[in-house]
Amino acid sequence: MIETPKNLLPYVEALGEDLTLTFIMRFGGSPVYLPSSDNTQSEVSAVLGADGIKALANVFGPGQIARVPIAREWTIRKLKSRKWSTLAIARELRVTDETVRRVLNDRPSNQSSFNF
Repeated sequence: MIETPKNLLPYVEALGEDLTLTFIMRFGGSPVYLPSSDNTQSEVSAVLGADGIKALANVFGPGQIARVPIAREWTIRKLKSRKWSTLAIARELRVTDETVRRVLNDRPSNQSSFNF
């Protein structure tokens, strides 16, 4: 079983894992607006539907979510558990296949950090 990071728990509890995964893949890293009324014209409404928006609004309140989590490692593991190939995951998430393999094998990144 793939452990859900704490910052994703409100999303998973409100939307379920499948819709959370879809939502994060579409909007991760960006702010989103949760309308207080049924606005079927928004991209968020198209992905979540009225019930999903209401569920998230119950958790976060209507209005702006400052930034949707990216949750790259969780997303990689969830996609792999759904039988996605390593290369398909890499293409979808715009990362290298090495990044996907590193996450799946729990290896630390080889990128050096700069100390200023």
